[in-house]
Amino acid sequence: LLPGGDQNRARAPYAIDGEETFATWVARSWMRLFAGTGLVIVEPALLRPACGELFQRALQQRVAISEALSFVASELRVAGYRATLDPKTAGIPFRISPDGIRTRVAEGADLASEGVIDPTALSTDAALRPVFADALLPNLAHVVGTGELAYHAMLKPLYGLFGVAQPPVLPRRSLTFITEEEAETLSRYGLTTEEALAGEVNPPTVT
Repeated sequence: LLPGGDQNRARAPYAIDGEETFATWVARSWMRLFAGTGLVIVEPALLRPACGELFQRALQQRVAISEALSFVASELRVAGYRATLDPKTAGIPFRISPDGIRTRVAEGADLASEGVIDPTALSTDAALRPVFADALLPNLAHVVGTGELAYHAMLKPLYGLFGVAQPPVLPRRSLTFITEEEAETLSRYGLTTEEALAGEVNPPTVT
């Protein structure tokens, strides 16, 4: 519960600056929340120059990656789960244009045979990002949200293809900051924060 009744004042430190990207806003907010704890934030662009060989292998193994993800997707469906990654496109890197727009590497583009790959012009997708991260900076565990947890369940064969150990995956806890004014509003209507966030709010009865 944030102190003070002024919502704008309470939220001002976390307002998005018009000049910054979403990634830099997240980094700035985390640095503010965890100041003094020793937290180190690494911008992915700083790691791309070291990913040349990994991108090369990803492009060379596109068929193997697709087949591995297709097998896992089938296994998940049989078990009653939904496959959150599309085996047809997952694991294919993105090209990054000079203005920062990302587009999938086209099926007909054989970058792997064009010589030295410029890793700074490529970007990972959801399937490759954890594998590349663990290849460069081995992690003890991934602490992720529910959506990430679902696609991490499909990545074991990709870790095997790249020869990288897959760390444990743990669900993260969520935090929501509210002001005293918002807390008073919830109390006035007899609602808990959980009910409001879940949308489990019944309209008042009119008599």
